[in-house]
Amino acid sequence: ADDLSGLEGDQWGGVGHWLKFYQESTVYSKVGVVVGPFYTEDGAPTLERQRVLDAIKAEAEQVEENRRLFPPCNTRYSADIGTVFWCELGSGGVERDWKGFPRTKENLCVCVPPERLEHPSLSKFKNCADDEYSCTIR
Repeated sequence: ADDLSGLEGDQWGGVGHWLKFYQESTVYSKVGVVVGPFYTEDGAPTLERQRVLDAIKAEAEQVEENRRLFPPCNTRYSADIGTVFWCELGSGGVERDWKGFPRTKENLCVCVPPERLEHPSLSKFKNCADDEYSCTIR
């Protein structure tokens, strides 16, 4: 479909994923463009195409900012212990000067600095201490 007017938020990330996939593919090669909302009859990109590219870029920047503010937790699972979530200075591949406390955000474990613990999008793990850098779920 060429009508993307109803997309919002992370849906733009999905469009960006597929755009990048086809641009970088060694299997699928570009043979032309389709005249419509994104290209004119002479093959020139339209303002609508630029609007879509801008929305994709804005969503990617938002995702990166969220990752910086709330980096992913480290995770380990064993049948004997359960799932252990923990935070340290480099958790989730994001270097910073704070460890953070494990919390859930959109069903993912993230490390949260003390000053953001009350953020409305966060939830605490059940049966885990508020002030611990690790949490075990059995």
